[in-house]
Amino acid sequence: MERRITFRRAQEIMLPFAAPVGTEVVPLESALGRVCAADQVARENYPAYDRSPFDGYAVIAEDTVGASRARPVTLKVIEEVPAGTVPTVTVTPGHAVKLMTGAPIPIGANAVTKFETTEFTSDRVTLFEEFGDNRNVIPAGEDVRIGAILAPRGSALTAPMLGTLAAQGIVSVEVYHHPRVGIISTGSEVTPIDSPAILGKLRDSNRYTLHGYLTQMGCEPVVLGLCGDDTDAVAALVLKGVDAGLAAIVSTGGASVGDYDFTAAAFERVNAELLAIAGAFRPGGALVFARCKNALLFGLSGNPASAVTTLLAVCAPAIRKLRGLEELAHRIVSVKLAEAQRTRGVTRLVRGTLDPSTGVFTPHAQGNGMLTSWVGCDVIAVLPDADLDAGATVDALLL
Repeated sequence: MERRITFRRAQEIMLPFAAPVGTEVVPLESALGRVCAADQVARENYPAYDRSPFDGYAVIAEDTVGASRARPVTLKVIEEVPAGTVPTVTVTPGHAVKLMTGAPIPIGANAVTKFETTEFTSDRVTLFEEFGDNRNVIPAGEDVRIGAILAPRGSALTAPMLGTLAAQGIVSVEVYHHPRVGIISTGSEVTPIDSPAILGKLRDSNRYTLHGYLTQMGCEPVVLGLCGDDTDAVAALVLKGVDAGLAAIVSTGGASVGDYDFTAAAFERVNAELLAIAGAFRPGGALVFARCKNALLFGLSGNPASAVTTLLAVCAPAIRKLRGLEELAHRIVSVKLAEAQRTRGVTRLVRGTLDPSTGVFTPHAQGNGMLTSWVGCDVIAVLPDADLDAGATVDALLL
């Protein structure tokens, strides 16, 4: 077991024990945000045929050589192709076919002219410019070629991916299951949210905050319960989650080293292997990481803002791996500090807002219990153990 682990080590320590928890096939309309369990490969070219980008006339480019306002070229129109139909004729010298947007290019033609650049009657079209081969022709496979990977294994399906798969006639896709993650709230001072306000008591906000964040992270939260500062009670809830086959369990409270902190003892009570206790960073350094059978156990601080910091900055890579994602690390951006920061001898994880136009990072209030200061946060700046002036550049985790 490791103690006082660095921030980077805290991100890594659970990864070897995280794995996706199975797959299922879902219809395309239910697949947004799900993680592909296998490469989705193009079965067809898209578009499947050469087509016109707009309403116009398909012509033979050689017929337009030398065409100009002074020397126009007039061609006979031998067919009109409305939307949803295909040409039935071959274009020969001196002839043209009228096309609607997206219509297939007829055999023999190799260029398209816009309606608005021509003069036309029902059976004649006059051109005033010269066209080269394949001008204004969208070639077959311009967007997608047969065999191209449209959605790689380990990627979260986006709206454009779904549209691309739909264009291939793919109606369902194999994805990884949402990992089921248990939530345990601990603390003799913590009460259900419908409790009356009582001096010395706090309502269980952590359950709802973590439920929301875990849902956003692609998990299926499972509320295991609330208990006081009691090793046996915490262990019973952990065992309940492990026996239910949960991929991970997140508990809040009792993760520090005080007289009333029982998380580590509770994890040991269920024969979990302790992997780490305490992180050498603030906030969120009050942590106990372990594994029990196939479940990852994340013991986090009871302070709401600290628990969120650890979940988003430290636990996220392992949770991404549980989802089946290939890209586990946070996206890192370089930011400039809007104000001086004093880190007090430890790496600090500072929540705040990034101005994308200037690259300037503005911290929010940093109190460990100040959950409202997470509202609107889009980055966590990682401040090294150093005094930093305004304008200094540091790395930040994009949320």
